[in-house]
Amino acid sequence: MVEVIHKEKKGMITKKYVVNGHTVRKYKFPKIETEFASPMVNDYNMNLCDGWIPNGIERIECITRVHTGDKPMGFYSTRDKDHYEKVLFQVEDWDLPYVAEFKDGRGEIGVSRPGTLGENFDLKALVRDYAKYGSDQSWLFNIRDEELEVWLGMDYANLKDAEDLVFVGLLLGYPVETTVAILIEDGEI
Repeated sequence: MVEVIHKEKKGMITKKYVVNGHTVRKYKFPKIETEFASPMVNDYNMNLCDGWIPNGIERIECITRVHTGDKPMGFYSTRDKDHYEKVLFQVEDWDLPYVAEFKDGRGEIGVSRPGTLGENFDLKALVRDYAKYGSDQSWLFNIRDEELEVWLGMDYANLKDAEDLVFVGLLLGYPVETTVAILIEDGEI
């Protein structure tokens, strides 16, 4: 399983994700008093980011956590058509928005929570937290009335800019501070 280690030094926090004694990723960001919180945005979702998936965690959790309300959106893929069909059958019973396709020997299923961005997240608190880090993300207010399922077809692997990074981090349930650390690394903050 993944161990998350926090260290604070001179107003900066370093958060390390450690799997089997090996650091898989380190994030460094300023310490702030955060306002934003959501049960769908959490450290566990980092295990599902495809950069690392520790032993004992099944890829199917990328979508089952959406069903349980622990992740806003998730995707599952497989080359096993029988397994794809079993998972799809299960997803259809969840009464959640989803997209599914089996093409060229690969199946993918995407699932989102119902409702709009503004219904699922406290955008005011989120934008205030980003502002404390020195990043203006007020553009999120312009899309607050959009249903989450609208973004099930977004290309999450090829982000174009800082806004894409912030948005995808939120949709996939990654902690805000990890996104901030990447923005700092990229010189966006």
